[in-house]
Amino acid sequence: REFADTPYAWDPHELRWPIAVAHKLGMKLYAWLVPYNMGAPPGAYTELGINSGPVHYPAVTIMETQFPWMFVFARKNPQYQLVDRTGRRYHYGVMEWAYPEARRYWTNIIQDVVGRYDVDGVYLDTRTECMAPDFADQFGFNDPVVEEYKRRHGADIRTQDFDLDQWRQLRGEYFTQFLREAAAVIHSKGKPLSLGTARGDYIGFPLGNMKLEWRKWISEKIIDELHLDEQGWAWGRHGYGYLTDPVTGRGLRPIDEMVRSDYGPLAKRSGVKLYFKPGLYPNQDEAWKQRVAALPEFDGVIERPNYK
Repeated sequence: REFADTPYAWDPHELRWPIAVAHKLGMKLYAWLVPYNMGAPPGAYTELGINSGPVHYPAVTIMETQFPWMFVFARKNPQYQLVDRTGRRYHYGVMEWAYPEARRYWTNIIQDVVGRYDVDGVYLDTRTECMAPDFADQFGFNDPVVEEYKRRHGADIRTQDFDLDQWRQLRGEYFTQFLREAAAVIHSKGKPLSLGTARGDYIGFPLGNMKLEWRKWISEKIIDELHLDEQGWAWGRHGYGYLTDPVTGRGLRPIDEMVRSDYGPLAKRSGVKLYFKPGLYPNQDEAWKQRVAALPEFDGVIERPNYK
């Protein structure tokens, strides 16, 4: 408390010192935000039948009885999380972007970061550490989605048969809207929006089958940089029905083929940079990683030491 209202006051988002050091060393520093990772409430493990177990860290092993965090916003506003077809079960920690309030929560965070700190850009990442759905299309039946689908296609997706892919597309449009609003904030400060997400037309395992409008993001220059195959992991029993999974390659052509024929040409025409993260491919050997990293369509290679 003695440091309150002084330059040494506690700031949970303190970035000035690492930014200053990075710039002194001739490096850039991006703010890394992960909006698909907002945690779960006490009791979530019990609800899903998960037993307590040891969690091993480099310096200590703990017995985890509950998921260790949940954003206050998600805890106080559970209605903005994805909900299942019954309207009763939530996908904890995962927002439904059809709600302006959910989008505004994150764009306010972005505004705070780019307004207070001299970051060189913002990196949004769709990786997750969320609870695993029982099946890929379990969640995404929130009121705004139900109402808009009925307006467009005449069916009530909670009680009637409907076209799954039209629903997946609609949900993806809301994610694109979130990216537009985030980009408007970031670009207003003259900074780039860098996005890490899954490869292909769906967000895939472990989040679901929401459509990814990546062609629109690139061609309309909503994003400035794209990092492929960010994924994360999920706790609980892993469900079924995912159309794509970058780790196993399910539903996807090889990354080098997709980069050469799909992502690379469009990114080049639009002036969007592509980056490769070798550490996201633990099942591949070093020779494969070096070969893919050398593709001329990539503008660079990004690695996180703990992923090696």
